[in-house]
Amino acid sequence: KMAADDRQARFQRMNAIENTCVGVATGAIDATLTQWMIYCKNATQQKIPIIFNPLILYRGYIMSVINSVVLTGVQFPLTGATSRVILYNQPKKKTLNEIEQIAAGFVGGFLSGFFCAPMELTMIQQQLYGTSLIATPAKIISETGIKGMFRGLETSCLREAIFVSAMLGLGPVVKKYGAEELGMSTNSSKMFGACTAGVIVSTLSHPVDTIKTCQQGDIMKKEFGGVMGTCQTLMKQGGIPRFFGGWSWRTSRCIVQAFLWDECRTRLSPLFFLIIFKKKDDDEEDGED
Repeated sequence: KMAADDRQARFQRMNAIENTCVGVATGAIDATLTQWMIYCKNATQQKIPIIFNPLILYRGYIMSVINSVVLTGVQFPLTGATSRVILYNQPKKKTLNEIEQIAAGFVGGFLSGFFCAPMELTMIQQQLYGTSLIATPAKIISETGIKGMFRGLETSCLREAIFVSAMLGLGPVVKKYGAEELGMSTNSSKMFGACTAGVIVSTLSHPVDTIKTCQQGDIMKKEFGGVMGTCQTLMKQGGIPRFFGGWSWRTSRCIVQAFLWDECRTRLSPLFFLIIFKKKDDDEEDGED
């Protein structure tokens, strides 16, 4: 059995294809389990009544799966690539330190925002109007032009940067701290890492997420304009608490995601690439001989 540090080193040195495969699988599982939470969060942020009907709760599900699959499919390799860049000039260093792990996640998350914005825009418009996966972007483009598909881009990039830095950076760091410094059991340290990372990431990024959601729900800019204009409107509507509408739904989802992402990376990587992991073990043993 690999030691914890050695296992972490393997994850950080996985190549782009390996990271993408794990990310895609994680995204599909994530979207399926948490789509109803996304709907409840979005509805609360836009002050729309929540309808507890599965057909409504999972409206926009296909785009949500595509969004989650694509995002995790690029976030894992982008974060992994950043990790390898950091380690490139440090051949004797096996793992990133805590700050480097969080920084790698921040960069990977920020870049993924360019994929995120148009997909979440489509999903939010589907949730509002019940239009199809094909008709929705066509409607958006006909009304606002191709540029309209990237409404909320700035906030998408910033939110994803904060999110991924916590999911792939802070979560594992906190889990390791719980196990090594606080003497927690494996399961307890996993929950400790998931809850801590989930609460922190949702709290830090939720105001940005609220701005993004309100912008993308109002593509014609009747109520919410640019980032600063949306901030002013939200302040008039309810002050600081208005930026945290739907916080409990998003926090619950982030906790689930923090646990899910760690479990998927830990369990799926060796499962998908058993031969590769075994080969690396054999290569290292040969090198020691």
